[in-house]
Amino acid sequence: MSKDSDPSLYESKYERTTLDRYWTDPWITRALLQHHPLGFFVWEPAAGRGDMSNVLLATGRNVVATDLDPSEYDAQDNVCKKLDFLHGPTQDHGWIDAIVTNPPFGKDAQKFVERALEYDVMTVAMLLRSEFRSGKTRRHLFGDCPMYAGEIVLTTRPLWDWWFRDKPEASPRHNFSWFVWDMRYLNKIPYQRFHYKEK
Repeated sequence: MSKDSDPSLYESKYERTTLDRYWTDPWITRALLQHHPLGFFVWEPAAGRGDMSNVLLATGRNVVATDLDPSEYDAQDNVCKKLDFLHGPTQDHGWIDAIVTNPPFGKDAQKFVERALEYDVMTVAMLLRSEFRSGKTRRHLFGDCPMYAGEIVLTTRPLWDWWFRDKPEASPRHNFSWFVWDMRYLNKIPYQRFHYKEK
């Protein structure tokens, strides 16, 4: 479908932010935790201001937070280090159980997934637009990937200015899902698509 025939697929009422930074409403991270087990050591490589990290820390997990610009990070006495996830030096992260993040909105999203899958971790979970799973150029991440475990569909569309409750809210146009890759699902049939609505 083209942009001309359905511009709502491509356009949003939200203005693009610097570095494509969109803060993740806490219920979205809780949706992942409800439907997929994560280990104790979690790496959040696009930590932003720490919204996702705060939810993970509240469960007692150890969170390694990194970001291109950690200046806005504020999460429960946790430190965020400056790191370019896509182009930074490859390090031994074998002790990390999971890489979990809301990657930059746009062309770098696929690169984030591919980069995360290069690391020796049990689980990779990425918050992405639901249509991300479509397209033959991403077949290597889904049907052809033995680690692909499944999708958690968010049936409530995320609001990216959710913390400004006094601000008129733009109607969200895009559906989002958690996409999960997990070593425990190697060569197994992916689990069903869970549907999660904000409570």
